[in-house]
Amino acid sequence: LDEGRIELGCSHTNPLRLWCADVVSTTLFDQTILALIVISSLMLAIDDPLLDPKSGQKQFLVVTDYIMTTIFTGECLMKVVAVGLIVPKRSYLRNSWNILDFVVVIISLLSIFASGNSKLRSLRSLRALRALRPLRVVKRAPGLRVVVNAMFAAVPDVTNVTVICILYFLIFGILGVNLFKGQMRSCQGDVYDSTISQN
Repeated sequence: LDEGRIELGCSHTNPLRLWCADVVSTTLFDQTILALIVISSLMLAIDDPLLDPKSGQKQFLVVTDYIMTTIFTGECLMKVVAVGLIVPKRSYLRNSWNILDFVVVIISLLSIFASGNSKLRSLRSLRALRALRPLRVVKRAPGLRVVVNAMFAAVPDVTNVTVICILYFLIFGILGVNLFKGQMRSCQGDVYDSTISQN
């Protein structure tokens, strides 16, 4: 974080910036956010769009979502204050995993603002994108990051294999239709079954 402390409206020696940098760099802070992400993901999993909005369970889920969104927004702001938003080399949005965090937080905020405003009803569909929230766990687990990066690196080769498989299926499908069409000597379907039952 030290390299990212450059001037962004305040000096790199600003007490607030130094405090934010010290807090977000601690293991306890990271583990707390990780636990909250897991809890938030579980809340999303048990959420049911068909629940009565006045029921106790729905009210509990809504309040929990507000609390989690507030905490995650605070986390995002603290990191931005500590390392900068875009300009420095190691700023917040220079990291692809941080971009994912930022997008999830923005989506959560937009869905909350849209829920109480009829003019923003079209934005309510963004609530479905909150399902990306569990992906934030990947950023905080180095082992998972290695797996995800390996999967992304393998996508081009997997695409080539998929194209080859489709071509083989197409070749054998065409051969099967030309060689065996009408050769099975069997009929089935609603029309055939109804004709047989009438006879």
